[in-house]
Amino acid sequence: MQLHIISKSPYSHDAFEQAWPLIAAEDTVILINDAVYAVQSGSGWAARINDHPARFVALDSDLACRGLSQGAAVEAVNIGSFVELSFAAQHCISWY
Repeated sequence: MQLHIISKSPYSHDAFEQAWPLIAAEDTVILINDAVYAVQSGSGWAARINDHPARFVALDSDLACRGLSQGAAVEAVNIGSFVELSFAAQHCISWY
């Protein structure tokens, strides 16, 4: 399992577009900072996330700071879970 760490909004940066073809079904993707905007219901990215077989999580503090909830296909995790995911992953790939 690879952990993909995406930190940029899909609406102002191409990090999601760059990462998307490389995210495998067994991978986990964590959305941090402005990347959490992708979970907004009705957005094209929320639909793409819902349809992808990989596990998607979002940092709960970043969701809260932006007044967002995680959405149906995205699990909210705390910083401790982020650290655990990092240790469990074979590789951590940061997308900036």
